[in-house]
Amino acid sequence: VDTSVAYVGNKYNALPWKDFVDIKLDARNLMEADVKSALTDLDWFGKINALYSGKQVEAELAVAAKVIAAKPVKYPVAKQ
Repeated sequence: VDTSVAYVGNKYNALPWKDFVDIKLDARNLMEADVKSALTDLDWFGKINALYSGKQVEAELAVAAKVIAAKPVKYPVAKQ
């Protein structure tokens, strides 16, 4: 039993955001270490790096599409 996993009402609660980001950052640093370490001979390394890079681009495009589609915010300004 993993006591670090949080369950409330038999439902899993996700990691706190800081822990999630730390894990993602560690994973990305490991992938970027491909040219800097002995991991270059691993056959799965390039596949994971390509997958992660592709998902990163997808996320960036999704955010860009939402920003472009959003209506501009109009603030009330008093007439002078």
